[in-house]
Amino acid sequence: MPEASLTLLYLRRALHPGLAAALIVLALVLAGADWGQGTALLGTEDPELLARGLARQGVWLGLAVIVAPAAVVGAARVVARWRAGEADWLAARARGPATAVASAWLGIAIGCALACLLVLAAAELAAGPGGDAALRAAGELAPRGTDGIERLPGVEGVAWTVRDPGPAAPAGSVARLRVGMRVWSGPAADVRLTLERVGPGSSGARGEVARRLSRAGLLALELPPGPGDLRFVLARESDGAAIVVERAAAELFVPAGNELLAGLALLCHVWAALAAWTALALGLGAWMSPAGATVSVAGLQAALWLAPVAPRALPAVALPAAFARAGEGLVPAALGPAAGAATAAAVLVGLTLAVLGLRAWRREA
Repeated sequence: MPEASLTLLYLRRALHPGLAAALIVLALVLAGADWGQGTALLGTEDPELLARGLARQGVWLGLAVIVAPAAVVGAARVVARWRAGEADWLAARARGPATAVASAWLGIAIGCALACLLVLAAAELAAGPGGDAALRAAGELAPRGTDGIERLPGVEGVAWTVRDPGPAAPAGSVARLRVGMRVWSGPAADVRLTLERVGPGSSGARGEVARRLSRAGLLALELPPGPGDLRFVLARESDGAAIVVERAAAELFVPAGNELLAGLALLCHVWAALAAWTALALGLGAWMSPAGATVSVAGLQAALWLAPVAPRALPAVALPAAFARAGEGLVPAALGPAAGAATAAAVLVGLTLAVLGLRAWRREA
């Protein structure tokens, strides 16, 4: 079990005055920055929503540049400091290496949580007040049968049908389609997306959105009410650039509540990543130098991010996608049970490595 006095010691070390001051100053600077410049030109129907999302994303990324390296380096140095002499007095206060390791990691983890709360406050201050109509990704609306075309040419109109998502798409759900264009075919294109309920027993309701795009953009349309499959029709309204859809599958987004949920989701993703990284750095620091432990943790995480296929449940694998969603003004997917279990496993592995590497508990041992 962790020792309260040792946990408090490592909490103070994790949030030492220099780091705390740097975080507060940078948080104030980032919170006051104008993150909404040019959002009206980025192909979105709601530039204010996008500006809030970019502000939230920017503050989190900016402060994570300080928090993550400081936490990992601090955890990697724990055992080296013990072996340099601290273990002589530490052993008198801890009931054994396991207690010391658990106390040190818990203090660092609590410090990371407090730092994340500061980042959350700064990010929400930068984003400003939002509405209660935030959206969360809920999968794809993929074409049924063989109607899907991987790449749609620039033609006057292309149609495809997807199955009725049913209860998975409550009222207020939105379909978003990413549309691009062949840059050599023209400077802009007028496009129209129509969405209609079709099939036996369908409501026949329909909706449409028309946009002039000068670059790749998004076409968002609320799902028509009632039952029935969904028929998409994408058309070019006039001469212009050839339109391209890389995948004939729209993304489905469902109502998620207040935009504050986006910040809370980021907090969970970031803290889970820090918890795993610091535990592994502490454990590897018992077997190699602090620099080697830090580089090993960073290299392992980079390999997971760069791997063509990596289970999203592994620690921090879903972190880039969460930042990307938040930057679009959306609520990132929550950490599921599998991700929580993977994070707990990484923490357990790291702490076990540290305990096994501390057979020489004191210098004279």
